Amino acid sequence: MFTQSNNYWVDLTKPAGRLSETSRPARYTIAIIAILGIALRFLVSTRGHNYDFDSYKLVVAGREEGLTAWQVGRYNYGPVWAHVLYAFNWIESTIGIAFRVQVIMLLTLADVFIAGFILATRNLLTACVFFLNPVSIIITGYHNQFDNLAIAMVCVALFINHDRRRGDLDKSDLWTLLLLGLSLSTKHVFLVFMFWMAVRQVGLKRRVVYLTVPPAIFVLSFTPFLASSWSGIQKFVIGYDSADNGPLWILLGLNDGFGPIPLMALFVVALSSVGVIVRNRTSAEALFTYLVVIVITTPNLAGQYFAIAAIGAIGLGSLWFAPYMAIATYVLMLDYHGLHFSSTARFVGIIILDTPVLTEAIVRFGLISISLLVGCAALVVRTRSASKVLMS
Repeated sequence: MFTQSNNYWVDLTKPAGRLSETSRPARYTIAIIAILGIALRFLVSTRGHNYDFDSYKLVVAGREEGLTAWQVGRYNYGPVWAHVLYAFNWIESTIGIAFRVQVIMLLTLADVFIAGFILATRNLLTACVFFLNPVSIIITGYHNQFDNLAIAMVCVALFINHDRRRGDLDKSDLWTLLLLGLSLSTKHVFLVFMFWMAVRQVGLKRRVVYLTVPPAIFVLSFTPFLASSWSGIQKFVIGYDSADNGPLWILLGLNDGFGPIPLMALFVVALSSVGVIVRNRTSAEALFTYLVVIVITTPNLAGQYFAIAAIGAIGLGSLWFAPYMAIATYVLMLDYHGLHFSSTARFVGIIILDTPVLTEAIVRFGLISISLLVGCAALVVRTRSASKVLMS
């Protein structure tokens, strides 16, 4: 038993157990962090909104005119999020809860689930750092992008799965596969992650099932809309390409691909290769690594992707990712599509430099990718050093 004097710090930093086993001060900390994190997400929403939220409203308006989400021309995802938006519109019109309030509430709940997964796989301190990190706060509260909703579904899937890799398929595998498919049908962030999951399995049957079933669910989710919206799905989901501005590929001089090999193929190969390298890590480590590497290697970098990497960086638990968090926060505070603070604005008494010159330079010259690569390199060095100590 720990003494009362050191219970608090131990509860924050020890591997997570049941919350009922933590000290009372630690439980108070959870409550304070939860209230503060939720309040900050709603506070940043007062800065306005951007292009993505306008697209959500167009999807809802299109349905009232008999159009599907893909016929509107501003929707690039699976059908799950569209149905969520339809439900929010109905609730607003019948109960009166504002449409945007509902969006922020759901995305905040997704952050809560992610924090819960970090708590279960890391510790309370890391979970609190995640829930209060400014990148996630800005993306959830202001951008209202829903990558975190797809990520939360995968977190639940991996929690249910308990890192199961061998044996006959059972109920936990079934729920895992369904949740992975639902995540893809919400937003296809994890399409390559299905390969990561497959190579982790022992036995051909398990590998084939994990590789094919979630993508099959994703494809089948479009079935009711193929007759009316195939051209829109083909253009805005299958063939969508926002911008060829992937910093890593630009730095390597490969933003136009490598000879006859297109950039998207290079991206898939690079991301898949890392999956093979980390296949023996825990499922939580694999997830956090994937969320960092997909942003490093993406052919199309957008501001909302910063929150994807933030989850991975915080989950991996290396202070070497702190420069990335600082740079991403800076960009999101100044960027025209972010909180758009002007050069005359002050934040904690410090004058914020002008935009968009510095924010564009940060993205264009690859500081986002470089800072993530530095964090990954430091993590690899630390892991290898720890392995040598254990072996000696």
